[in-house]
Amino acid sequence: MMRKLLTVFLFMLTAYNGGFAGEGNKDFSRELKFIMHLQSRGHFNEALFLLENVNPVTRPQKDSVSYFKGWLLYNEKQLEPSAFYLMQVSKQSAFFDKSNFFAAYNHAYLGNTSLSVQLLNEFSSDASSAVTAMSDFQKAGIALLDRRLSDFEGYAESFRGNY
Repeated sequence: MMRKLLTVFLFMLTAYNGGFAGEGNKDFSRELKFIMHLQSRGHFNEALFLLENVNPVTRPQKDSVSYFKGWLLYNEKQLEPSAFYLMQVSKQSAFFDKSNFFAAYNHAYLGNTSLSVQLLNEFSSDASSAVTAMSDFQKAGIALLDRRLSDFEGYAESFRGNY
């Protein structure tokens, strides 16, 4: 009898916590949509609070949570923790390019230009021309910050169009 009761209790607890793949994904998706709504309304602290209580399971879910935490912290001008979360986004994520650019920007602003350049070098060689151009543009700005004028001129030669 006790074993049956324990089994039923564990079953209900798992179901309640979204332990089943289908239901958990629906719950995660609904939660993320609400967090995005709060973000669009400028309620960054409330959105961050909810993100702290979301339990991502899959790699894409973890990437989404890291991206949104980083982006919300960026909006709150908390650049160091923002960069930390943005750097957690995997290269396979649709959020990787934006996350990596903003993590690099945060580090450059905080004075850690070597890490910033290292992050910008993580873009693959087959990245789109727009990603390459933005990466070079950001590296040129970092070269100026570091007073490396010859490096800046090298990057500036590849500039195309209006920036």
